[in-house]
Amino acid sequence: MFAEIQQLDCAPDLKLELLHHFAGWMHKYVDWMTRVVLDAHEEEQRVLVQQSENVTSALVEQVLSGGAFDTEEFATKTGYRLDGTHLGAIVWIEGPAQGADQTPALAVVAETLTVAAGGGGSPLFVPVDRRTAWLWTTAGGTVVDVSRLRTAVQAVPGLRVAFGKPGVGVAGFRRSHEQAEVVRIVASTATVRHSRAVYYGEDGMSATAVLARDLATTRRFVADTLGRLAIDSPAAERLRDTTRVFLRTGGSYVQTSEELVLHRNTVKYRLQKAEDERGRPISDNRLDLELALHVCHVLGRPVLIPKEKRSSGR
Repeated sequence: MFAEIQQLDCAPDLKLELLHHFAGWMHKYVDWMTRVVLDAHEEEQRVLVQQSENVTSALVEQVLSGGAFDTEEFATKTGYRLDGTHLGAIVWIEGPAQGADQTPALAVVAETLTVAAGGGGSPLFVPVDRRTAWLWTTAGGTVVDVSRLRTAVQAVPGLRVAFGKPGVGVAGFRRSHEQAEVVRIVASTATVRHSRAVYYGEDGMSATAVLARDLATTRRFVADTLGRLAIDSPAAERLRDTTRVFLRTGGSYVQTSEELVLHRNTVKYRLQKAEDERGRPISDNRLDLELALHVCHVLGRPVLIPKEKRSSGR
């Protein structure tokens, strides 16, 4: 094109103007064609990924439902083997952007949680909807470092995760997922930061999941058991935590003070204050007391008594 312009019988200024015009036209054409090609490529990639996800989802549903399947076919098509130790989880993102597709972010989370769980290889990631996915990773053993998993979860805004216990083989694959489903309600209900990630194997977690399904009844149980200790306030929370740790350590002032980094006399003062707020001794209905304190610690505000608003004096 430039060679043809050079051969024209016209003024040099006109040739320069033509060169500028066609150069600009060519750049616009190349930009347009590049966008067309990239859009077509991305659409084809999306279709391929969707097809792969559909195949994986169908195979996983077969395994979970107890239907017939071939373990080698499952491994070939999903890239995940069923003959190991599995840690199942349900992951989702809560927040203001509920309509946005969170699948790419959850896929990254799956890799992070696999590392945190000490698993090897790639996880099995199955999107359920735009903000929820099922996850399985090959666990490094039957012991789960919950604190490490919680650290990974809290690094992602709005992320919530429910973990089952590690299980071996096909039965463990199913059971770990079922356990994650059971305790999922705890992570979705709780308002405390540490309960953004919950683990079925934690002491009292399965019982908390049952209580979380009927918050009205649970709230009444907590109020009847704790009295004014059930008020949603920082002061009551400090008393609840001190009492909970004291009971969990078998009534040890030394262990309680070490765990909470408090002077022993402070622990004694708080326990006396807790009894005053409760209106009866700590030893009274101890099993109910421990359960109520545990539920408050895990779920937070949904089971507490709202703090009374003080009068403004106007």
